[in-house]
Amino acid sequence: MFDLQSSVDRAVARFLQPARELQLEYSPLPSQKSFHDLDCYAKGFSGPVGSGKSKALAAEAIFQAYRNPGEYGILAAPIYRQLRTVTKHALIELLTESGVPFRERKSEDTITLTQPRSTILLKSLDEPQNLRGPNAAWCGVDELSYASQDAWNILLQRVRVGKRPARFAVWTPRGFDWVYRSFKSAEALPGFEMVLATPRENAANLSEGYYESLESSYDERFYKQEVLGEYLSMGAGTVYYAFNRNVHVDGGLVYNPNRPFLWALDFNVDPMCSVICQVADDPTTWLSTTRSGSRLNVLDELYLRDCRIDRACEEFWSRAEKATKVRPIEVIAHGDASGNARQTTGSSNWNMIQSWANNHGGDIRLTTDLPSSNPSVEERTNAVNAMLRNAEGHVRASVHPRCRMLIRDLDEVRWSEKVPGEIDKRQKDLTHVSDSLGYLISRRFGRQPKGHNVVDTSKPLPGIPYA
Repeated sequence: MFDLQSSVDRAVARFLQPARELQLEYSPLPSQKSFHDLDCYAKGFSGPVGSGKSKALAAEAIFQAYRNPGEYGILAAPIYRQLRTVTKHALIELLTESGVPFRERKSEDTITLTQPRSTILLKSLDEPQNLRGPNAAWCGVDELSYASQDAWNILLQRVRVGKRPARFAVWTPRGFDWVYRSFKSAEALPGFEMVLATPRENAANLSEGYYESLESSYDERFYKQEVLGEYLSMGAGTVYYAFNRNVHVDGGLVYNPNRPFLWALDFNVDPMCSVICQVADDPTTWLSTTRSGSRLNVLDELYLRDCRIDRACEEFWSRAEKATKVRPIEVIAHGDASGNARQTTGSSNWNMIQSWANNHGGDIRLTTDLPSSNPSVEERTNAVNAMLRNAEGHVRASVHPRCRMLIRDLDEVRWSEKVPGEIDKRQKDLTHVSDSLGYLISRRFGRQPKGHNVVDTSKPLPGIPYA
């Protein structure tokens, strides 16, 4: 049991009678307690994955609601999906476990704590104009490093009332961004203080092998950021920094007639690009929890100018039929999930590909394996770097030298200097082939949501819904 009164400044104890009655089912780690004890204009808790940031945020929100009875508070996250599935979930879980009475109004996105008569407004930061509204006594943000500085500034302006106004946030490091500059750099803003969590401090509360699975799934630099909580210059320079021509380009790669093609597409008209790959090792290894032993061979690329779907399909067929005499040819298609959007012809790109395969005289058995939405740029590029070389030092991807545009991408694609976290797209010839590879790798080899089905490519495919 964690008595939040122990974290209250004695000089203001006369304002906090309700807080004396509040106890939470929460035993803070040393870094979490240090965060709660901070008394400043704006405080932060920065830590790696699994360090208990959301739990600390929820506890602080409840604490501030009791410190400011009868007032509004704002609990926010960068996007609504995270707000609903992570931030709000952590808050309600802690309230329920601790027996704190509350009432939720889902239609209004509010949670009212009945004892202090305080209402928590749940807000998404992806549309800052929606943050304007009633004045608040406090605000708290989950994963602040994924939000814009403008949204944060607007949120700070809403804190205008209450006996003990408070502003706080938790986040995973994302390099030397505006959050780092505000809280940690030599130019940190006056009154902005933060606590940096210790790596693996929360290991006892996580599942066995949790950190080991991250080490095999993340590349070395991303592992240092996400698991060790280090601040690195992640957004500067080359995107695919793990690529090395001398290590990854292999002219000896050949097609294995006993394995399906993995065909990954990026739906762009000029150029329309895709890669043709195969899993190179034992598929039972690939089906393991971490899939750390799997290797991917990138055998060929399609880089087609001013191209429509039907031409891309026929070009793929011309490459595939030369590679094997086995019929039907097994193909698993990956790629841009936005290709499910209907075109002016009335069909989606993926429907047109499926129709093409169905009309090909039984020579092709096609299965599409797509996420419901595309991964973020960060997820996709980190997955590719982890396949090129993960934090354990394992190289799990090879590229045939005929994939000239892919090799050029892996060498030359850089991060945007103007938009943090975005790829520089100014060179028309670049990024498209590597994007298609990223869709495949993030789907097949990246860290997947719970319940994701990995297809066993050693057996005939049962048919995965593609719509």
